[in-house]
Parts: sequence; structure tokens; C-alpha cells
Amino acid sequence: MDAVLFAPSVYQGSEQAASGASPACACPEGGLMQYSSSLKLNHIFRRLYRKGHTCANRYLAIYCRKNGQACNRIGLTVNAKLGCAVRRNRVRRRLREIYRLHETQFLPGYDIVVVVRGRAMDAPYRELEQAYLSLAEKLSLLRHEDTQ
Repeated sequence: MDAVLFAPSVYQGSEQAASGASPACACPEGGLMQYSSSLKLNHIFRRLYRKGHTCANRYLAIYCRKNGQACNRIGLTVNAKLGCAVRRNRVRRRLREIYRLHETQFLPGYDIVVVVRGRAMDAPYRELEQAYLSLAEKLSLLRHEDTQ
């Protein structure tokens, strides 16, 4: 019972809590993203919007910036005007899954924010996946495979 009482404060004084990263980057578990964590702090999102590189298409806009760490930090934003919570969460889950499936293709050490546009709410999964990866390629976030 004591472990349950103290469990929430495990990361309070740590560097991870200060950076806004979840512990998934440091200690991966099954089902979680292996080399990434989530962005949650507002000032990190604002810094990316202000100083990051950006690229957009009809479904998504992606902002990225080097973070000086060994892992990526991912943030997803969906405006409340785009639909009810059920629809917004559905598109968030789809984008998280797209990133998780292609995580090994992404270069490490970036903060990435994905902003969902209105057309993405009704887009098929394959189109969202293609849009996400094409923007990542334009921003040089993907590893280049040498074919020999």
C-alpha cells in the first residue's frame, strides 16, 4: 500500500518531469513507443511553433526541432472546432499508431508536434499515413536507407 501512495511522485524531482517527457523514452515497455515519449508542456509546444521548422499539407502540419536528447518527443494537437472528443481522440489514436509503426524510420533527437487539419478528420488511414510520412521526409526526419 505504501508503494501506491508514493508511486505518483517517482518522477517529480527528476529531469524527465522537468522536461515534460513521459518515462516511456527511458524505460520502454510493451505497447509503448520504444524510442519516444510524449510532449505535454505548453512552453515546449510554443517554442516549437516559434522556432521550429514546419511543413504542411492538406491533412497535417508538422513542426520539428532538435531537442538534444537521444529520443524523440511527440505532441499531437487537434482543435476542438474539428469535432466532438470522440472524433478528435480517434484521429489522435490513428496518428499515434502511424508514428509507432514507423518509429524506427525516424531519426532520434527531435521534438515533433503534429497539428491536425479539418480534412484529416474524415481521411482514410492510408492517406493519413502517406501524408504523415511525406511531411516527415520533407523535414528530413526519416532515415535515408542506402541501397547497395
